[in-house]
Amino acid sequence: MRKVIYVLLILGLGLGILIAIRSAHFYSSREKANPNSIAVECAGGLLIEDVMIEWSAGKDTLIVFNNGVDLKERYKEYGSNHFTVYHQGVWLAQFHQFKFNNWHGHRYSFHLTKAEDKISIDCIVQGPDSTRWQQIED
Repeated sequence: MRKVIYVLLILGLGLGILIAIRSAHFYSSREKANPNSIAVECAGGLLIEDVMIEWSAGKDTLIVFNNGVDLKERYKEYGSNHFTVYHQGVWLAQFHQFKFNNWHGHRYSFHLTKAEDKISIDCIVQGPDSTRWQQIED
């Protein structure tokens, strides 16, 4: 009887490990097939290296763009997603996007322009939950 219990315990443990591995692979494959990405363009004398973008949703916060580079972080959450834009460490704006599904990948294009000592930001979101934001610094 003990042998049967040990065999069932080992089989159950093996099955649990197999399910965990398959789940991790599934979510990793999903992310590779449909990732988020960020592109930033600057004009009017602004340098892309001075731009930082931070993403947050709920209690999670990640820097997703810094020093001119998309950091390729995994940031997918349904509901309210927030993007905070900084230039030379100074807060410029915060944009909000509502995502209806955390499986959806989007392309976020930020265009920063400086004119008359004011910085304007135009963000275009391409994907299932597409939107557009514009803000001009006061």
